[in-house]
Amino acid sequence: MTTMMQMVVQHGSGWTSRIPGFQLDQCGKTGTSQIPVNGKYTQDVWSSFVGFLPAKKPRFTMLVVVRKPHYPGSENDWTLNDGYMTAEPIWKQIAQTLVVSWHITPDKP
Repeated sequence: MTTMMQMVVQHGSGWTSRIPGFQLDQCGKTGTSQIPVNGKYTQDVWSSFVGFLPAKKPRFTMLVVVRKPHYPGSENDWTLNDGYMTAEPIWKQIAQTLVVSWHITPDKP
């Protein structure tokens, strides 16, 4: 699972979450799900990003969920509210603060 989540950050939808120095040592996964109302799906979504670092001996794991995000232009295209567009930047900002505050360094290979 760790390797797959590393690949999401290195080569997939999690690429914008990369923390300088942790590019190969960071794990994450984006998520987006439509919100059902009365048994039918709407244009509203939950967007999420979960990640941890360092990969082998994590110092923290964090999940960010944004309920009904409204990314510019998403009125006509709910996919613009995907986790990588909305929740991932929030995760990165908090993670960068934790890395500095907690003196977290990448794992040694």
